Amino acid sequence: KLIDGNYIVMESKHGSGVFDTIFFCWRNVESILIPSNIKVIKDYAFDRCRQLKNITFEPNSSLELIEDNAFSSISSEKLVFPPSLKKVGYYSLGYNDNLKCVEFLGKYIEIKNYCFFRCRNISTIIFTNADQIIFDDEAMEEIPDNTKILVRKNAKISGHGLDLCKSKIYFIEDIEEE
Repeated sequence: KLIDGNYIVMESKHGSGVFDTIFFCWRNVESILIPSNIKVIKDYAFDRCRQLKNITFEPNSSLELIEDNAFSSISSEKLVFPPSLKKVGYYSLGYNDNLKCVEFLGKYIEIKNYCFFRCRNISTIIFTNADQIIFDDEAMEEIPDNTKILVRKNAKISGHGLDLCKSKIYFIEDIEEE
C-alpha cells in the first residue's frame, strides 16, 4: 500500500489488513512522518534517502524494531526515536556523515553491531529514559573518539560491546549538574 506517494507499507501478518511495516521509501523524500501504527521499519527502507533531513514519529508510536540498514546514508542531523523502540539493527544508522545527535526515549533498547558505523560527526547518543541498554560486540564501531554516550546512573548497561563503549559513557545526571 502506497502512503502519501512517498513510501510503501505492508502487513506484518499477511491478510490481517493491518499495515504496520514500512517496506520502502522513495529516495527523493526530504521529510517523513512515521504513523503511530508502524511497528517495524524493514531492511533498507530508507537507505540512501540522501535528501531525508526530517524524520518525525507520531505521538503514541508503536515502533519496536528498526531492521538492518534502515536509515543508512540519509541527511538528518538529529534523530529522536520513540519510547516504544526496542531494537536497532545492523548498520541501521550507519554511513550518516551529517548525523550529530541520536536520542532514544525508550526504557529498554538493544543496539546491534555497527549500528552507528562511520557516523563520523556524531557527537552525542542519548538514552534519556533507559533502564536497560544492550550493546552488541561492535555496536559503536567507527564512531569518533569524542562521542558522548549519555545514560542514566541507574541504567543496567550490558552486552559484548560494552567494553568498547565504556570510555564514551557519561551519566545524564552529572551533565545536568554542570
